[in-house]
Amino acid sequence: MESKKETTNATEPAPTQQSTHYSKVRPHIQDGDVLLWRGHYVISTVFRLATGSWYTHAAIAVWWGERLMILQAEPAGLQAVPLSNTVKRYDGLVDWYKIKDEYRNQADIGKVLAEARKDLGLPFGILAALSSSWNRFLHISGIVHRRLGFPLFRSPRNRRAMFCSQYVSRCFRAGGLPLTSHPDIDTLPGDVARSDRLEFQTRIHDDPHMAKHPRRRGQ
Repeated sequence: MESKKETTNATEPAPTQQSTHYSKVRPHIQDGDVLLWRGHYVISTVFRLATGSWYTHAAIAVWWGERLMILQAEPAGLQAVPLSNTVKRYDGLVDWYKIKDEYRNQADIGKVLAEARKDLGLPFGILAALSSSWNRFLHISGIVHRRLGFPLFRSPRNRRAMFCSQYVSRCFRAGGLPLTSHPDIDTLPGDVARSDRLEFQTRIHDDPHMAKHPRRRGQ
């Protein structure tokens, strides 16, 4: 939990000091819920200052059998990784946003996840030759595109390359539940947080006993 207060966009939910162990949260996360990150990396700080947003990364939750995964666009490409590993290893804070019940009933979550799985393996929206640390910088190109019209994060070799919040936005749109009024390509993590389709639940922190997972609801 943080004791420091910072300023951000008035319309975006400010990070709370409420924090819950991963093992307590895990059974309640549902397919299609959204995770948003606030990184402690230098480039994350630059991104926050440039956008006025708390958040620097976004991903979609999905259950694969007994395993809770996230589907995300990272410098390594569009990938599925265990949420537990990300919470444990990520240098930053992780917040869980639930799809509001009234919107979950309207959306086709199956199509959201089908779109997300279909895109796995596509490159992140950068030139493949760039290093991972430089790739992180290209999140900021979303701002450049919004303000100047230059989609710098796209690779000229693959026009389907995407960055994190663009990927999340695209998947929800495919499921009939657009999160924002912005085109996918213009959607930033802060835009996802401000969506009236989502509701903040809690910050998640690392639990040293994560290996002993409770079963999720319905199992």
